[in-house]
Amino acid sequence: MLTALLDNIYGNWLDIISSTREKKREDIEKSVNEGVYHVEKLKERARSQTYSMMMRKH
Repeated sequence: MLTALLDNIYGNWLDIISSTREKKREDIEKSVNEGVYHVEKLKERARSQTYSMMMRKH
């Protein structure tokens, strides 16, 4: 139930931002999901750092 409520709030927020900025909702959501950093690049960096740390322990 909490997830549904949060999804609804997030969806409404996206609708308001996209209409006030006169941009597509999908573009706003993409910008939010990418953030300042590119998520995939951060994930890859975290994986390689984790691997490096594991190798040092052995």
